[in-house]
Amino acid sequence: MFIILLLSYLFLTINGISIDIIEKDLNNPIEKVLLINNNLFIGTINSLHRLSSINLNPSKSSLKLSSQSSDYHWKILLLIPKTNNLLLCGTLHHGSCQIFDEDFNLIINSSLPIVANDPINSTIGLIIPEKNLIYFGVTYTNEGIYRWQIPNISGRSLNLTNFMKILSVNDDDTISRDDLSLRFMPRQQTTFIVQYIYSFYSENYIYFVTNQPNDIDQTNFITKIVRFCRNTSNSIMRSYTEIPLICLNSDWIVKSAQMIVDNNNQMILIGLFIKRDGSTGTNICSWKIRNEIDKAFQDNYKTCYSMGIGQRGLNFIKPNEPCRKDEVKKEIPRNVR
Repeated sequence: MFIILLLSYLFLTINGISIDIIEKDLNNPIEKVLLINNNLFIGTINSLHRLSSINLNPSKSSLKLSSQSSDYHWKILLLIPKTNNLLLCGTLHHGSCQIFDEDFNLIINSSLPIVANDPINSTIGLIIPEKNLIYFGVTYTNEGIYRWQIPNISGRSLNLTNFMKILSVNDDDTISRDDLSLRFMPRQQTTFIVQYIYSFYSENYIYFVTNQPNDIDQTNFITKIVRFCRNTSNSIMRSYTEIPLICLNSDWIVKSAQMIVDNNNQMILIGLFIKRDGSTGTNICSWKIRNEIDKAFQDNYKTCYSMGIGQRGLNFIKPNEPCRKDEVKKEIPRNVR
């Protein structure tokens, strides 16, 4: 099961043909793969290809995405639910997004800087179908002059009328401090670098799996899981919390992850971990979302706001303060180290 799920890291074969053979035929490294019915969409550097998932023959001429001066590196390739349209986001034009149909006809283009605009740093996207919005987690880059405009986490519209606009919690056109975005403090934005690895949602919450420094003054990366409310009537900031996600010990950081639902309808997060120092070795760990991860978040919240023990943390978002019992009914950020 794990080999099938963790396609982004392990060796992939389709009908006996390995992904490295496909990559050789397409003349460029593969960065994204998306399977929709009988179509296999493959994003390579500078191009999008559509192949038959049955025989792997091209079923459409490739869509060229590069410019004369820069290569196109992929950040997002997703199917927009209830449509046959594809959401593409990449490094060109300061990290912009577009919607194409399955025949590669452009539907809409956004000129906004949205995603990481270099080949290395990460962006993840999670579509919430009932709201027709997408949550982005975007790692800060030093490329270009627009990076300060991009929140670390944001909820953006997929509607064509306000495509990629950050949504307000009031569902109107006014974007205020209480919108669906979370920004690090200016002095931390360029130094506290969070790599966003994977995202998923439950009935009530949005989750991001990340690698990040343990604190603003530390350089060692650890894996943490972020959680905030799925209800868009509140800002992300009001419910943002995070806890460590430890596989064996903190020497291991997540490489890729996948959420599955087992036969008992239990949501389970599976993570593939590598050594933080780059040495050889891998590990796979798993957690039950409701019984383990959500319980840890709840215990963390109670310790701080019911018992008044510890520090609130998250001082890359706002100055750190001691936990206070009188804040038990408020939804405010909380971190545990």
